[in-house]
Amino acid sequence: MAEARVPDRTGPWERRFERTVEVLPFALLALSTILTLVQPDQSARDRLAVVALAALATAWVLGMYTLRSRRWRARTGPMLVYYVGLLALATVLTMASWFFLAFAVVGLVVPFFLLPVVPAFLGVFATSLLIYTVPAGFPEPTVAAVTGWAFIVVLQTALSGFFGLAGKKMMEEDVQRRELLDRLEAALEENAGLHAQLLTQAREAGVLDERQRLAREIHDTLAQGFISIV
Repeated sequence: MAEARVPDRTGPWERRFERTVEVLPFALLALSTILTLVQPDQSARDRLAVVALAALATAWVLGMYTLRSRRWRARTGPMLVYYVGLLALATVLTMASWFFLAFAVVGLVVPFFLLPVVPAFLGVFATSLLIYTVPAGFPEPTVAAVTGWAFIVVLQTALSGFFGLAGKKMMEEDVQRRELLDRLEAALEENAGLHAQLLTQAREAGVLDERQRLAREIHDTLAQGFISIV
């Protein structure tokens, strides 16, 4: 049985953003990998490990998102698995080189366009923890250090979550407006068809009335003639 297609109601802006979401992980992953490989303190073994991890991340993004259908991307389960795997790979890569923080930033950009609101906020929070914890480790066990660390993580989560949610709502409202316009156009076309049908029926009714009038006149004329003859 063929898989049902999800109606494509995206506009030009949404399609450009979807294309950005598709390309962004590869661009940032490539940039991070290049910057890591050119560092003089990297041994051949380290470089090989980085290339292997980058290849694994590339395959993960391709297999779980880029090459998948729109119907697959609309399902919460697969997208949750994809996002968790993305964060796990970003964490391992960042542990190997802090340049992969650029790749980890993807976790702040895409969650609200892949997941429901609550998992998306949790994903942004996890990404913020990754960014501010993995490169330098946990802060020193002092009130000032822990407070500053927690403040910046919460602040980034709140700001990224707010703008991500706002962008998602704007896209949803744009899709709804497009649906309303489609319905309006369909209604106008239907009304135009009904109007044409009514005109046709009125024209046919007028022709029928005229025929009946002529028939009555002919009948009356013939009746009068026969009476005169009689």
